[in-house]
This record gives sequence, structure tokens and C-alpha cells, in this order.
Amino acid sequence: MKSTIHACPNCHAAWSGDPLGTARCPECDAVLVPLHLDKEAWDRLSVEEKESKKNETFNQVANRPHEVHLMSQEFYLRAISEDIHTIKILLICVVLVLPFLIFLGIIS
Repeated sequence: MKSTIHACPNCHAAWSGDPLGTARCPECDAVLVPLHLDKEAWDRLSVEEKESKKNETFNQVANRPHEVHLMSQEFYLRAISEDIHTIKILLICVVLVLPFLIFLGIIS
């Protein structure tokens, strides 16, 4: 999965990371806003273009504040989905391996 860029509307810092990761700023704990760019595209932008992209996105969010709340819910639900998937894989492994270990214990 590609690393995506998110920005903090409070401290204006930009962060890259897993899109399913945290939706909070590590500096000030504000909800991060996705800039809809991957890390490679972000790295190609000049400093002025980066500031312009952040300000444009912050202005859009200021006009639609409910969307930030919905984005944080989406991140939260995706993280839960990933956790459930991991638990499912672990349970499948246990269900497949445990009978084999019991069988080996009976034989020996």
C-alpha cells in the first residue's frame, strides 16, 4: 500500500504514512486531513506548491468541517477491520495447528 500524505490544520505539519494508520497529528493531536497525494508526488512538489496544496485543502475543510469527522471515523473503522482480519488469521492458524499437535501428543 502506498504511503499517503496528511496535514495538520492546527500546526500545518505534513505527515506521510499508512492510510489506515493514525488520523491524529503526532505533534498536537489534531485530526489529520488527507492531501490526496502519495509520498512520491509530494516529494516532487516545491516548498511553495506544498504550502499551496495544504492551504487549499485546509480551506476546503473549513467549508465542510463535518467531513473531517467522517474521515476520522473512516480511519478508525479501517483500523478495526484490519485488526479483525489479523485475529481471523490467527484463529485459523490455531484451529489448523492445534488438532495436529493433539494428534502428535496422542501418538507419542
